[in-house]
Amino acid sequence: MKKHLKLFSLLLILSATLFCNTSTVLASAQYPNSEDLVFVSDGYTEEGVYYTIYEDTSDTNNTGIMPLIVVSKEKTVWVTYSDYVNTFPTVIEYTYSDTDYNIIMSGTLHIKSWFYENGMTYVSYSGIVIGHL
Repeated sequence: MKKHLKLFSLLLILSATLFCNTSTVLASAQYPNSEDLVFVSDGYTEEGVYYTIYEDTSDTNNTGIMPLIVVSKEKTVWVTYSDYVNTFPTVIEYTYSDTDYNIIMSGTLHIKSWFYENGMTYVSYSGIVIGHL
């Protein structure tokens, strides 16, 4: 599991090919309840700002299982920064170990929303992940 978290962290940093700034218009958002969040990883930006990544487990929108091997799910993850940040990736590669199917799933997540509140920047990403049974 630790190997996958390190791989995800590396993919997140390497996938930062597109950036957005405060002029980007995004959907409004509300940070989910803490009991719906599962810690994924953490680290520091190049500017030294601490961040954490959480998966939103309340996201029950799921594309279901397709017959004959391929499994897909819709996922939402939240990245939290310990300071005001207005430049972050608009796309991230997300890989994790799915406990429902006991497989590794991955996919590209796109920025959904972001906001700054009480000294923290919150960024949500959503998209479809797939795995093979």
